[in-house]
Order: sequence, then structure tokens, then C-alpha cells
Amino acid sequence: MLILMASCTSYQVNRQLKDIESYIQDRPDSALTVLEDIDRTTLRSKRNKAHHALLHAMALDKNYINVTEDSLARTALEYFDRRGSMKYKARALYYLGLSKYYDQKYSDAIIFFTQSEDVSRESLDSLYLAFSLVGQADVYNQIYNDSEEIDCLNEAVKIFQTLSKDYYEYATKSRLGDAYIGCNDFVSSERILSELLDNNKYDNLYALTLNRYAYLQMVKEPQDPELASKYYSLANEEYAGNLMTIRDYWAWATSLSMSGEKEAADALVDELLNIDTSYVSNYWLY
Repeated sequence: MLILMASCTSYQVNRQLKDIESYIQDRPDSALTVLEDIDRTTLRSKRNKAHHALLHAMALDKNYINVTEDSLARTALEYFDRRGSMKYKARALYYLGLSKYYDQKYSDAIIFFTQSEDVSRESLDSLYLAFSLVGQADVYNQIYNDSEEIDCLNEAVKIFQTLSKDYYEYATKSRLGDAYIGCNDFVSSERILSELLDNNKYDNLYALTLNRYAYLQMVKEPQDPELASKYYSLANEEYAGNLMTIRDYWAWATSLSMSGEKEAADALVDELLNIDTSYVSNYWLY
């Protein structure tokens, strides 16, 4: 009886985890709530423990919760490394890389992202192949390797297009436009970002794109401070400055000054000097 009861419980948990996996992409908040409510004592089998850990790592990420602790991904990888679907192994490697990235251990992160890429290609898991490429691009961005970052983002964009993942395609294109600024390819950046500005379907991504396009106007040659000021003002008015970085605020202040709005520029600079101690301020103050 005990064996039958344990087997029945394990089967029910297995079905519940599969159900959660079916909607985790579209409703990650609901998935996270259900996963955290599951009684851990019912996760008796190694497979259910690994599957639960993988889904938990996935749900946290999709709810924009950055996790530096790697225990969930490692629990999943320890099981799926030798048994189960290869796509789960690829995903466990991806989330392990993500935890290392958030922990700023970039040399470890790039290893796990690259391994995830290899296994994703082998298992034909296109979605996580694209995610692993974006993960690599994130690392390359941190270590100022613009060419590798751009290569990874370009391939990821093509995959998201093939999968009709519009949100991810838009987000990656916006990242790509910013990456081209980093390597001074302002023509490519202008082409991508201006195209994205015709689509404001995703508020948070549109706000990011506004900021990036405005910043482009201040670093390209010739500069266009009036256009930069216009788009920064729009981002501030429509999205309350959401996702503007320190570099954006400095570029905005400079654009205001160059456009003749000295009082507004000085007021913004006074605020920035109270919070920014980075080297970025020296460039824009000059």
C-alpha cells in the first residue's frame, strides 16, 4: 500500500509539473506561484526534483528575478546530464550560465552558455539555442567584445523570426542596435532602431529603444542634439524615464545644453552630480 501510494503521488506530481511547463512561457507569474506552493516532500523521485528545480529556475527568470544562487540549475543538471530529454539538459546549462552571469562570474557564464548552445543545437531546441546566444552576447557586452556580441545577436534574431517570437525578436533587435553603437557602426544602428520606433507594441522595450535612439544621436557624427532631446523628453514624459541609464541622463543633459536649454541642462547636471561618481560623468561634463 505504501509503495502504491508513493507511486500514485509521484505520478500526480509528474503530471502537475508537465502542466506547469505547458503554460510557463505565457503565464510565468502563475507558474511561479504554483511551483512555490508545491509541497517539497511530494518530490520523491529524482526526476521530479530535477524537473521542479528546472521549472523553478525558469519561472524566476521569466518573472525578472535575477538569481545568483546556482542550486536550482545544478539540481536539474545533475539529473538531466545523464538521463531524460536533452532539451532539459540544455536548459539547465542555460540557467546555470545565467546564475553565473548575475554573479558576475563571466568566464564561468560563457562556458555554460556555450555548452547550452551546443546541446540546444543537438536537441533541436531552437528557443533555448537563441536564449543561449543572447546569454553569450550579454557576457561579450560586459567584456567589451563588440564583434562577438553582434554575431550572437544577429543569429538569435534570425531564430526568433523563424519561431515567430515577436517579443524576443524586438528585444534582441533593440540590443543589436545598441551593440552597433558600441562598435561605432552608427548606420546599422540607425537603421535597426528607427525601424523599431515604428512599433510601440511593447511599452518597456519601446522605452528602451527610445533611449537608445536618442543616445545614438549624441554619439554619431554629426550629432543631432535637438532630435536626442526630443526623444529623451518623450521617453521621460511617456514612460517616466523608465529604463534610462546614467549615460542616458548625461547625454540628455548635454543635448539640452547644445539645444540652448541651459537652465534645464544645469538642473539635470546638478541632480546627476549628487548620484554619479563614475568616469562617465567626466566625458559628458567636458
